Amino acid sequence: MILSCFAMILSLIYSLFLYNKIIFGNINYIFIKFYTDVTRLEFMYLFLLAFIIVLIGIFPNIFGYFLLRYNFII
Repeated sequence: MILSCFAMILSLIYSLFLYNKIIFGNINYIFIKFYTDVTRLEFMYLFLLAFIIVLIGIFPNIFGYFLLRYNFII
């Protein structure tokens, strides 16, 4: 099971890399070095949101559990 999930993730990464190379051509590292899009503060916000999304994906009932435990009405 873990091996198949790992293989799916690797194939996804390879597919995205291949699609990017076919559509946009070779990667120009000088362009990436001089034109950054996300600042550190924006990166931290995006990382926090991604962490929350992954947490909800792993534990989908996490908010419902705490709401029911402390007698909040959903």
